[in-house]
Amino acid sequence: MPNTPKPPTAPPEAAPQPGPACGALAAAQALAAQLGQTIALSETLIRQHRRVDLTGLDGEIGRLCAATLDLGLEQGRTLLPSLHALHQRLGEMSAALAIAAPEA
Repeated sequence: MPNTPKPPTAPPEAAPQPGPACGALAAAQALAAQLGQTIALSETLIRQHRRVDLTGLDGEIGRLCAATLDLGLEQGRTLLPSLHALHQRLGEMSAALAIAAPEA
């Protein structure tokens, strides 16, 4: 059998790379998750009557709001459940602060 060269094979098809929109959604989801963890920890500490430093929380919320502006309509809708959950957690933390705050 003569050595016949094999025809060149096509390179395996590369997986589609996520575009900037996918990156923006992932970034917004990560910010929302991180903010949710911060709020949960803060609420736990408040309920234990421990001092909590909320400095910078408004900046984190601002970054999340800015990140949502980078999303398209459908991606923004994907993030809505996370945003609603954060809103609820903030309300719960606010209620815990009101209970834990010393009367003036």
